[in-house]
Formats: sequence, structure tokens, C-alpha cells
Amino acid sequence: MIRRSLAVLAVVTAPATAQTVPRDDALAFDRGLEAYFAGDHHASWFFWLGPAERGYAEAQFALGNLYLRGEGVPADPGLAARWFARAADLGHAEAKLNLALMLDAGDGIPRDRVAAYIHAIRAAASIDGEDRRRARDLAQGIARRMTPEEAERARRLLMESGTPARR
Repeated sequence: MIRRSLAVLAVVTAPATAQTVPRDDALAFDRGLEAYFAGDHHASWFFWLGPAERGYAEAQFALGNLYLRGEGVPADPGLAARWFARAADLGHAEAKLNLALMLDAGDGIPRDRVAAYIHAIRAAASIDGEDRRRARDLAQGIARRMTPEEAERARRLLMESGTPARR
């Protein structure tokens, strides 16, 4: 079920963060994109792994998608979530949304409504267009299912991080 929702968040060619990337990592990422669009997903993994390990958020997001879909690598939702989390920590908006969806569904990782809500709110604050609407709708849906204790914990965590909670 979650894979269908995430399918629209494909590997993108434009950076989703204002990150400065070493030239070699940017070139490797571009070669990975070329391989991906040529259908050689394992080669994409090869080109993206180094930049991702060195902290390039776009490569981390791309690897998360490969592991989520099992393209060129064995499907591993837990590993996908870890790559999405690393990219989200660096400000990658689509990674925040993917992680929120996975946490809400418990897809390969433990379900966590509070973390899902926080990532959805943060995604909505840093993304545009249809994905912003999707992130807001997701946050609202999660909020409706939260217990009062979960809602209070989410509100507190968002306030501590300086992110305003929206309902």
C-alpha cells in the first residue's frame, strides 16, 4: 500500500536542498541519474552510494527510493527509511514526506504517529505544490488518529525544535 503512495515521489533531477556538494559527488550523482533513466538501477546504486555516505541529501533520497522499490537492490523498507531519515535530517523535503508516510503506515519500520506527524509538518513547511497539499493532508489525518498524549508530545517536540504545530 505505501509503495503506491511513494511511487509519485520519484528520483528528481533538481536538488531539493540548498546543499553545497563536492564536484565529484555531483558528477557521480548525475551519472547515477543517467544510469537510472537508462534502466540500470544497480549502476545508479553504485554511483549514488559514495555521495550518500558522504552526506549528499539528494543521493540519500535516491538510495531510499531504490531500497523502497527494490530497484537494482533487494527491497528493504527499513534501509529505505534510514536513507530517507538521513536526507530529511539535511532538509530534503521529499525525504521528510516519504519518511512520514512510512512511519504512519509502519512500512518496514515501527509505526510512530508522533514522528510521522512531525515529519509531515516539516515536509509541508519546506515543499511546494501538490506535495505540500499531500503533506498537509497526511499531517491532518495523523492528527485525527493521535491520542491526546501523542498530540501533546508532538506539540512539545515541535515547539522545542522551533517548528510551529499546525492542525
